Amino acid sequence: MPLGARDILLVIRAKDAASHVVLGLSGAFTTLAAAQQAAAMRTMMAGSALLGLGAATAAIGAVGVAMMKGWVDEAIKYRQESALTLTQVDRLGVSLGDIEQIGLRVANEVPVAFDQIQASLFDIFSSMDVSLVEAEVLLKGFAKAAVAGQTDIQTAGRATIAIMNAWKLPVSELNNVLDFQFRLVQKGVGTYEEFAKTIGRAIPSARRAGQEYTTLGGVLAFLTRNGLSTAMAATSAARAMDSLAHPTVQKRLQDMGISVYDLSGGFRQIDDVAADLGRKLAPLTDPEKAKALQELFMGAGGTIQARRFWDLAIRNFDELNARVDEMINSSGSLEQAYKLMFEQPASQAQLLDNRIQALKISFGQALIPVFMEALKWISRVVEAFNNLDPGVKAFIAKVLLIGFALMTLMGIFMAIVGAILLFAATISLLGGIAAIAGMILQFLAVLSGVGLAIAALAFIIHRNWSSIKAFAEEMWPGVRDTIINAWNAIWKWAEEMWPKIDRLITQVWDAILAWAQENWPIIRDTIIGVWDAIWGWVEQNWPAIRDTIVGVWDAIWGAVETAIAWF
Repeated sequence: MPLGARDILLVIRAKDAASHVVLGLSGAFTTLAAAQQAAAMRTMMAGSALLGLGAATAAIGAVGVAMMKGWVDEAIKYRQESALTLTQVDRLGVSLGDIEQIGLRVANEVPVAFDQIQASLFDIFSSMDVSLVEAEVLLKGFAKAAVAGQTDIQTAGRATIAIMNAWKLPVSELNNVLDFQFRLVQKGVGTYEEFAKTIGRAIPSARRAGQEYTTLGGVLAFLTRNGLSTAMAATSAARAMDSLAHPTVQKRLQDMGISVYDLSGGFRQIDDVAADLGRKLAPLTDPEKAKALQELFMGAGGTIQARRFWDLAIRNFDELNARVDEMINSSGSLEQAYKLMFEQPASQAQLLDNRIQALKISFGQALIPVFMEALKWISRVVEAFNNLDPGVKAFIAKVLLIGFALMTLMGIFMAIVGAILLFAATISLLGGIAAIAGMILQFLAVLSGVGLAIAALAFIIHRNWSSIKAFAEEMWPGVRDTIINAWNAIWKWAEEMWPKIDRLITQVWDAILAWAQENWPIIRDTIIGVWDAIWGWVEQNWPAIRDTIVGVWDAIWGAVETAIAWF
């Protein structure tokens, strides 16, 4: 029905009356604005404090659980590595715990990469017949060599093991072997890693020719100083020593008046033989020396590589002898290099990381029994679920689905409530209802056309209320019956299923209680063990903890004072 002049006048009068009412309400609420604002501020501050405290507590708890789960994972990984090492131990009385503790003790003392320790211990037990104590001595020595030489512990360990096994050296000779290696690095041209990875090429030939490992080191230092790489030096040294052990070469040297054997019938050292040969050939010209060496080593195999050594050695045998002597007198070389590298920031950072890793593994080891019991319990629950009747499984799935749906609805409801509360608090902070009403009136004054349209719509609804009411009364029974039928169906289904739900809850609860009662000694001992470990760590590190707390407090208080001064 179109609006007439009378209808429009009624709308305008309704608008004016509404404006007077709103302005009156605004005046009445003005006196309450200040009190409302203060109350809203107090409410928001209290709510914010509780929300922050709750969120912080929940976050700390979640972080703590995740952190301890990470510790258990670290301990499990380390136990797996230690178990692999234990497979190489054939001595009675050695336990998995013994293997774990060796690695932890070395990691706490030497700044070597933590994840390399058990692999090196595996090499020790797999290639040497040693006791538990000797294995720890070797591991610590290899770790120090790795730090001093800036390489991984396996490279240092395998090179040292090769030397000790080849020359049948006991563990008591470990320091001498390591000192020799670092004297080789000092006097030769190459890094510790380069020598460690290449010296093995010459070890079999050196042993076959009856040479000492110090002589081999002197030869390598001599050759690298004269232009050969570590790899070429190792190959040249090996072929030279092969030629020394060759019967044809021995006979030719004997014919020249040079013996390759000492008074006891063993091989003389190659630097001594080279010195005798050098003196013997000294009167010859260079072409004559080259011809003599060619004839001497012809048919001995590896002539080119061997000649690289002999050509240099007969001309510089004094230098060769000096290099060999330096290898023999090498005491303290490892400690000197290790002390220098140990004091570097990178090593100290690695040592701190090792100690933190050892602490995490210690805590994780204390939690492993509980973790294992939890796995058993979860496995039993999963097995029990798999053995349930298909109908029961379907029911549980439906319950979970409904539960998740209800949680979703609850989340939406809580979000709406929170939005309403936030809106209410915002109204109060903006000056109360009076101020909001004033802003609304200003907005309506600007958009008067919209206000008139709304008033007209209200008037139209008022004039046609009978028709609207009749339509609603006609539709309501159907809507009401649908709601009632749905509710009755849900309630009937819940009544039918409740005994099964109750029985399932009772069974799960009884299983939890039974498990807790059965495993209480383990749970109690685990709690005590974790507490003792934490308390021991706190007592050990209390000065650092105290200084950290004081520093953090000073920083926070300084920030607070700055903020107060700014305000």
